[in-house]
Amino acid sequence: MGALAEPVATEPTLLAESRTPCVAFTDEADYVSQSLIMDLENRQVQLRIPKPFFEDFWDRRDGFADTAELFRVEIGTFLPVSRAETGRRNKQDIWNWMTFVISDRIPLEELAEYHVEKDVTTVRVPPTFSDLPRSDGPFGLLSLRRGDGQKQRPNEREVFVSLDSIGSLSSVLTCDTPLSANYPICIHWFRAAGVDVELDYRRVELPNWRALQEDVTAFLTCSTSSPL
Repeated sequence: MGALAEPVATEPTLLAESRTPCVAFTDEADYVSQSLIMDLENRQVQLRIPKPFFEDFWDRRDGFADTAELFRVEIGTFLPVSRAETGRRNKQDIWNWMTFVISDRIPLEELAEYHVEKDVTTVRVPPTFSDLPRSDGPFGLLSLRRGDGQKQRPNEREVFVSLDSIGSLSSVLTCDTPLSANYPICIHWFRAAGVDVELDYRRVELPNWRALQEDVTAFLTCSTSSPL
């Protein structure tokens, strides 16, 4: 009889207080130097990233420029996870990885407005972010509600936001509810090291949202500030 698969995680990954998202940035590492094209901002961001984080050969070319780049890493260790390894873990119901895309996106306020109001069927002028009703949400987040006073339907995605120390919007999250998906996920948008980030992970990891954002921010800071 083969070994039994690990059960599907129902608790967030236990994260060490001291984590090193830039552990792969060593003097001996083999790096890829690229440019991220920020079309909306009419500029480019120079990247220097260890080669193991790029799985496809066309992404491993020095001097390559693109409008987006995808990464898949293990939660906590921040080590790269290949597509093949992802498949092996999924078959065993091991979901201790996350993906993130760096690109150039519309402002966070517009993302929040869109995701709160996209299921509204009546024709009306949508409210601005500052007008959206909000309440205390889980894990230090704020929960946004629709501006028409209607209650959220059980199968609607929830929308959460966080504000920084001066009250500015610093992240937007949308999460499946247990009634809307067999394996609920969260999509988490924020800005780090001068680029826009979309981070995806299982909803069970929502208690770790701040730490995951900090880890991606640290990795991207190393990617954009390391010497070329």
